[in-house]
Amino acid sequence: MKGETSNVPSLGGKQARLAPRPRARIVARWLLAGPAAIVVALVALLGMPLYIPPGPGNVDNLMVPLVLLPLVWGLLFFHAVLDRSLARIAAVAGGVAVLSLAIIALHFLG
Repeated sequence: MKGETSNVPSLGGKQARLAPRPRARIVARWLLAGPAAIVVALVALLGMPLYIPPGPGNVDNLMVPLVLLPLVWGLLFFHAVLDRSLARIAAVAGGVAVLSLAIIALHFLG
């Protein structure tokens, strides 16, 4: 079949690697929307009292993170469900976790 072109783009003479199988993408999305979102939200919760001011009753820095926990989890969950790029989902969740862990480490290590 002379003159036919492939639907798969080539990279320097080699065929590009196809996207992961749909089942692997579903499992990865499920892990990012479920356990990963919960863990990242809890890590963010651990760092919040360090940058939220205590307020007049000295409890705001403890209560506000507890109120914001469902919001953070919901944002991470819906981002993982609705975004098309698994790499972007992992980057956002990883960035939130690394930032929160950095704040915690700076507080305790100096």
